[in-house]
Amino acid sequence: LLTEYNVGCCLGYVGHDVATAAAFIFRTVSELNDHLDIYSYWTFTDVFEEGGLPREEFKNVYGAMSVGGIPKPAFRAFELLHALLHRR
Repeated sequence: LLTEYNVGCCLGYVGHDVATAAAFIFRTVSELNDHLDIYSYWTFTDVFEEGGLPREEFKNVYGAMSVGGIPKPAFRAFELLHALLHRR
């Protein structure tokens, strides 16, 4: 199990809100998929207890969605992976 992973280690890391986050997710999923049963991206949104409530959109916080619910590149990466997994 890998219960928390993310593109960056700290609040304010510029990689959280840009396209490189999506590239990181694609690479990480492809590398971990054969080695782990469960792995979880940290975190779903920019609103979480340790970071508090961001006052602005896109402040380089961990989430896959901004405080206002705008999907960030990480969210879109998981959306594409889901679509690939469930294509018919």
